[in-house]
Amino acid sequence: MEEKNMKKRIMSSTLILWGLMLFLAGGMFTVSAKAADRTTSYLKEATFVDALKGTNENENSSDLMIALYEKKDSNLIFFNDGFSEGYSTYTKQNVYTKEHGLVDKIIITEGFELISYEKDGISYLETADGVIYKCKHLTDEEALKAIKEFQEQKAN
Repeated sequence: MEEKNMKKRIMSSTLILWGLMLFLAGGMFTVSAKAADRTTSYLKEATFVDALKGTNENENSSDLMIALYEKKDSNLIFFNDGFSEGYSTYTKQNVYTKEHGLVDKIIITEGFELISYEKDGISYLETADGVIYKCKHLTDEEALKAIKEFQEQKAN
């Protein structure tokens, strides 16, 4: 009799644990699906141009990532600086600076500006207030994966 009760308890505990795992996994998949849907809707019919992800090694080791896309009627940028993130439009100009020579100036619609340049084979992004990020280029797939991870973290 006691063995039969023990089997019932083990079976009940197993079912409860299994149900809890399914519930938690379902919640995680929902967050992933929402992030994927949001990314897909923004990037629908967009062509990948470039993506840079870097770290500011001089201050507080903050990270910065941008991903640039072209659409038929506008240029789209994904931006994440560790504090804020989102999609916006941007313009890009070639400009000359005394410090770095010819650079790409990226002007995000909200008024934020970056310059992108290479020095000794290393890519950099620099903010308007002089914060410099040592970067690496990402492929389209790497950029999409990073964007989705940022959005999943934000949703949690």
